[in-house]
Amino acid sequence: MEKTNLSESLKKLEKIARWFESQEEVDVEMGLEKVKEGAKLIKAS
Repeated sequence: MEKTNLSESLKKLEKIARWFESQEEVDVEMGLEKVKEGAKLIKAS
């Protein structure tokens, strides 16, 4: 079960990274939320 959570976390982190790469001009508020979400995922892993 832990492996699935790690796998899911990695998928979500990858999605966040892709979001940043796809932005021409990053919305600071949205970017901050994405960074916070990513930090939570990393801590949880």
